[in-house]
Amino acid sequence: MIRPDSPEWVAAKAEGDRAEIAVARWFKSRGFDPYQSVDDAAIDLLLQCFVEVKHDRKALQTGNVAIETHYRRQPSGLLTSPAQWWAIVIGSEAVICETPRLREFVLSGDFRECPAGDGKLATVRLVPLENLKGWAGPNRVIALELGE
Repeated sequence: MIRPDSPEWVAAKAEGDRAEIAVARWFKSRGFDPYQSVDDAAIDLLLQCFVEVKHDRKALQTGNVAIETHYRRQPSGLLTSPAQWWAIVIGSEAVICETPRLREFVLSGDFRECPAGDGKLATVRLVPLENLKGWAGPNRVIALELGE
């Protein structure tokens, strides 16, 4: 067994620390706030980030996901969200993607705009559900267990 004060242990620890920092940098570049644990913690990194969760109740019936871009003609929703990730819940699934990439996808697509919400004061882009789920961007479709 290698002692914690031996040159081999010190070298291995330094390599491990560099690896943790590299992984923390990777997560940070994706919008997470990584915190590295110290001493003999049971984990190496704690990650925090902001996630915007939208529940589209009509998407399964309409075949479109409504993504807000304006409210009272001012940028809102996807255009102004400070969240690093968006989770769009559709039925018992969620599409999870990085906000900047979703923003680029929604704005660069030829998606129909229409008024929505109370008083029709919001503007949404209607993204076909199959386009969103099949989008080649860095998104994930996950199954959810929705409680009562």
